[in-house]
Amino acid sequence: MAGVGPELVILIIVLVVVIFWRGPSTLPKLGEALGKAVKGVRDNMPDSKDDDTTGTDAGQKPSA
Repeated sequence: MAGVGPELVILIIVLVVVIFWRGPSTLPKLGEALGKAVKGVRDNMPDSKDDDTTGTDAGQKPSA
């Protein structure tokens, strides 16, 4: 299984357990909850465009 990391294997196992334990009807609810969580994280992350770590604009060269 080249290229398949342990994270992917764990994710597949969790999905199989959820499908067989709770039934396939819970997958849309699970997907919705996961989507809301990801959206919440993205909304609360600062934009990288607002960070000015170099002191120059993207289109300008720094003065020498």
